Amino acid sequence: MAGKPGDDGTSWVAFTGTIEAVSSSAVRQCLYPVLIVSGKTVVTGAGTTFIHSDGTAYDGAELAVGMRVYVE
Repeated sequence: MAGKPGDDGTSWVAFTGTIEAVSSSAVRQCLYPVLIVSGKTVVTGAGTTFIHSDGTAYDGAELAVGMRVYVE
């Protein structure tokens, strides 16, 4: 897992893991879910893109517990 500090002082990392939880409010509203991926909290927002391994985009509402994901 490689990390680097962002402009706001937050550390940014890249890793692969399994989704353990998806915030319920995001599932209901299909906006920016907060995920728990392999024990790490992943916060998504307006600048977040969700892309399938084949390069096609998809909606964050498709994220589900048990999916294997790459986070960057």
